[in-house]
Amino acid sequence: FRSPTGDRQWDGQTHSVTLITGDRVMVTSLANGKHRVTYAPGAGREHVGFLKRVGKDRIDIIPSDALRPLSAGRLDPRLFEVLGLIRQGYDDRSGADIPLIAQGNTRAAVSGATTVRALPSINAVAIRESKRSAATFWASASGYTKIWLDGRSKPADDESNIQIGVPQAWQAGFTGRGVTVAVLDTGYDASHPDLSQVAEAKDFTGSAAGPKDEHGHGTHVSSIIAGSGSGSAGKYKGVAPDAKLLAGRVCGLQWCEDSAVIAGMEWAVDRQAKVVNLSLGSDYPTDGTDPLALAVNTLTRSGTLFVAAVGNHGYSSWVSSPAAADAALAVGSVNRSDEHSWFSNRGPRIGDFAVKPEILAPGEGIVAARAAGTSMGEPVDALYTRASGTSMATPHVAGAAAILAQQHPDWTPAQLKDALMSNAKPLQLWLFSQGAGRADIGRAVTQHLYAQPAASSLGYLSWPYQPTPVTRKVAYRNDGEAAVTLTPELTVTDPRNEGPGPDGSITLDKQQVTVPAHGSAELGVTLHPSALIGAGAGTYSVRIDAKAATARVQTVFSFTTEAESYDVTVNLIDRQGAPATDELPQHVDFNELDSELPSPPRAEVRNGTATVRLAKGPYAVVGDIFTAKGTPDPNTAQITVATAPKVVVDRPGIVLTFDARKGKRASVKVDAPNAIAHFTAVELQFVTHAPWGDSPFMVGFGVPPANELYAVPVQSDPAEFAFGLNTITISPPGAALAYTYYLAFPSAGRIPDDLAFRARNSELGTVYNRYRSQGVDALGARAVLAYYLPGQTAAAGLFIDIPLPGRRVEYFSAGPMWMGILEQRPLDQPQITRPEGAVVTGEERFSKGENRYQEWNNAVLGPDLSTHNWGTGIARYGDSLQAIVPLFAPSEAGHHGMTFFDLSYATGSTTLSKDGAVVGRYPLPGLGFFNLSPDPASYTLAVQARRNVRWSSLAPSVDTEWTFTTSGSQSGQYLPLPTVKISGNLDDRNRAPASTGFPLQLKVGLQANSTDRK
Repeated sequence: FRSPTGDRQWDGQTHSVTLITGDRVMVTSLANGKHRVTYAPGAGREHVGFLKRVGKDRIDIIPSDALRPLSAGRLDPRLFEVLGLIRQGYDDRSGADIPLIAQGNTRAAVSGATTVRALPSINAVAIRESKRSAATFWASASGYTKIWLDGRSKPADDESNIQIGVPQAWQAGFTGRGVTVAVLDTGYDASHPDLSQVAEAKDFTGSAAGPKDEHGHGTHVSSIIAGSGSGSAGKYKGVAPDAKLLAGRVCGLQWCEDSAVIAGMEWAVDRQAKVVNLSLGSDYPTDGTDPLALAVNTLTRSGTLFVAAVGNHGYSSWVSSPAAADAALAVGSVNRSDEHSWFSNRGPRIGDFAVKPEILAPGEGIVAARAAGTSMGEPVDALYTRASGTSMATPHVAGAAAILAQQHPDWTPAQLKDALMSNAKPLQLWLFSQGAGRADIGRAVTQHLYAQPAASSLGYLSWPYQPTPVTRKVAYRNDGEAAVTLTPELTVTDPRNEGPGPDGSITLDKQQVTVPAHGSAELGVTLHPSALIGAGAGTYSVRIDAKAATARVQTVFSFTTEAESYDVTVNLIDRQGAPATDELPQHVDFNELDSELPSPPRAEVRNGTATVRLAKGPYAVVGDIFTAKGTPDPNTAQITVATAPKVVVDRPGIVLTFDARKGKRASVKVDAPNAIAHFTAVELQFVTHAPWGDSPFMVGFGVPPANELYAVPVQSDPAEFAFGLNTITISPPGAALAYTYYLAFPSAGRIPDDLAFRARNSELGTVYNRYRSQGVDALGARAVLAYYLPGQTAAAGLFIDIPLPGRRVEYFSAGPMWMGILEQRPLDQPQITRPEGAVVTGEERFSKGENRYQEWNNAVLGPDLSTHNWGTGIARYGDSLQAIVPLFAPSEAGHHGMTFFDLSYATGSTTLSKDGAVVGRYPLPGLGFFNLSPDPASYTLAVQARRNVRWSSLAPSVDTEWTFTTSGSQSGQYLPLPTVKISGNLDDRNRAPASTGFPLQLKVGLQANSTDRK
């Protein structure tokens, strides 16, 4: 979404995310980079604390009982990365289930989840965890050995045949005849004249349309592989036009769930497909150990080659899955001039730095079949469309593989892969952009010569490098009738692709290799670590270009030299003086301070010790030490937070000891004599110095009252480190006047020696609140967030229940910036299940001793344009109109509604008309985006909303219209539209007295930040 001062941003959208544990996290992301996070424990989980980690574009919320399986690698970290869950559409508004892939216990039913399908290739099942029953599922999920998020991939969006040598292959008689190629994609258009050779189709998405292509991507990809060209008189014929196709629909209109893709792969193998095309990829890089990659590696052993798109993010070290799999042939894209496509991902693969992509093919401006009723790409005519992406490059290689499989029906997937790679044309590109080079199927079918393996790794050299050489063998195979003598040429390139690697780092054992007819010969390739001492660390690329008079074979290698690195050990001592027990979820975080790591190294604590290998540099190390109070139980344990704010890793033998006995208990005493500690959080903020600039990084641990929270005092640089204590203290049950203390205590540069804080009412801001209900008695859930540390980019708050109606005194620390939210639900509903009836505050600060009076939930409810803090407003951008309008906002000043939360329980529409004709209509209340004329014109924006909720008898419907004139000169502005607030002295349930006149106040204003034009 946009703000008038900038481009499209994720501004003001609030999302609710239910975690695998059943706990709910609510995140509002603002254009200024800040985030607002609120946390509601799942049913029966009020006693569970949580770890919070906030970095650049990443927020992890990890319940304490998930820490141990997470550090042991039994849980997918993505299950707790809430911004990533939102980006992939796993928020609560997008679905009522959490899709998972689970290994172990694949036959037993687990409460709270349903089995979708078996995935025998990875010994797993795809399951759907009900968000309503997530806490129940979590309590019974210990039988699984590994749980992943069922992630989502995206489809990786004539002359090109000539570019990769297809005519030569056809001339040699190879067109893919007799070879089955499976396309796992968005389905296919059975009516398209180019795709009559599809032998079987199957849907794995559960779509009512079955395998029909409703997107267009699968049809396009299928015809690149084996389109007959019938609809174009042969102009747009596929690479292997005589191949038989299988069409598996594994993608919906937007996403491709991992489990559906795996099921499609298993089906394709069962149907004896020789080649499978996967023009799709994950939205994140992987190391090739994710479920998609594991399935590819397993199923390849059945004799099927999987050809996969490397992805369209345009980044280095960003190889999407399934292309990241060892056995997959990973494909990148070039244009018609053999220039690397700007969007095509580059390697190496993360983790082991293997060569990926492995081959290139044309992927820009590719014309192929267009599915009926779709508009993907740039339509050429009714039957064809033009599209670009590694999705288009991949089927060129899949078609080439089909041609080669026709020529060599007995070849294994590895032989097909090696032959395609070693016969590719090397380009003037970085090896990790191109792999072996651009595909050349003409050479592959006519040369009869290839290398095995065509790509390999010479290993990872840990620092300091041992002098022992490492040797790998390359086997050249000759299927021709005459011997071939090859002269290998060696090229070694440094990690930055700026010049050659060190002399003598790689040697070959022969200057020439003679490969006999129908035989093979080996070449030894040796890495000499001693030659790399003093050279730059990183991943080097190696190309061996073996040439003869009429032959040329490529082989590519990589090797990685570790930067100066050392093992760092952290010992955790509990409060009883013993090594921290494995029976509790001990946890250690390592955070690089010179360049924030997107995924900090995982440290598994065993017998109170964690050891991690770290590159030379400064790190912030944080330990969370659990000490049992009797029986080991994380929900009653004493938790001690300890940190070394800056550890310079520059030598061997670094050992840190975090001793919980040195911890001081974090507590707050308030004036109220019987106050109850409800929530306590210790927060540590560090400053990372990344290439893109300095940014804060926060680690925090919050606990309910059953846990005692401690922190070990420490001193550090005030400009680099800050400590914070954030607490909620509440009145005891039955108090004559309910109260809540929201307190925040910052400390720059140190964890103080004394963490027993004293908060006096005279030093706090005091707010006397009157919480009305919306016509009926209900429950409210109130959360307050504190921004109190320097440069803080995210704040987290915990919901507490309050009765509606009711009166309540709230106390706030003076100084911090506070923001709050109220949600509403029926009296008989024990937990918040979705965000309803949200009322939010603006930014508030208090002075010492300041008193305020606030009312909440005042009728009359209606549209609100008085603030844009939560991404709301009606604004023009160029020739488009954006309308995001809360429709059930209360009438009191300073409190606002939230459009995106209204969508969870209200229905309606947002319609824009011009001169009585409808310009556009969105089937959502208060949300719409419309095209405008650049010239001055009169428009009417009509908004309708309907709701039927048990926590409110007010405002079952809201209808609002604005008529206004606008032109292109108002671009980037909130439009000067009137707003009306109606209020009166109503009772606690927003009722007026019967049988008497009753005054109402009408307040008319203009949308905030708009300019009044008479």
